[in-house]
Amino acid sequence: MRVTTPIGLTLDLRPDWCDVTDDLVGENVPFTLARVQGSGVLQFSVGIYRSGTVPNPSKEDLRAMLLDFAAARRLGKPSDIVAESVPLRLVAASFHPGHFLRVWYLSDGRNVALVTLTYDASPDAGELSDCEHMLRSVHFESTNEA
Repeated sequence: MRVTTPIGLTLDLRPDWCDVTDDLVGENVPFTLARVQGSGVLQFSVGIYRSGTVPNPSKEDLRAMLLDFAAARRLGKPSDIVAESVPLRLVAASFHPGHFLRVWYLSDGRNVALVTLTYDASPDAGELSDCEHMLRSVHFESTNEA
């Protein structure tokens, strides 16, 4: 099912996944999806291009952002690194700093998203596969098309 999120992107939501953002406690909680019978949470932080120089990050730029993110949080050595250019520029890696964390950076050249999937233990293969599918379907809803 194709859904529009309140954070400026659309994606193909996999069956049994839903928005759980309002169920989380705290201030400035990021947009969060979870599978109904799952154990992981998929969280999004999105930067929508508004004006000025178009960022146009390359896969290498996104990889540097991912590695900076990991270093700042002392996540350790990345594994399962992926870099793609189509349909979006996408870089991803997994980390195991006492729990499982998969991190993605996505960009359409104008907008950028940081997405994380977090588990207390090992990831469920079905949930991880769903996330990979959903993130490859992302379309940024920027109103400032060139």
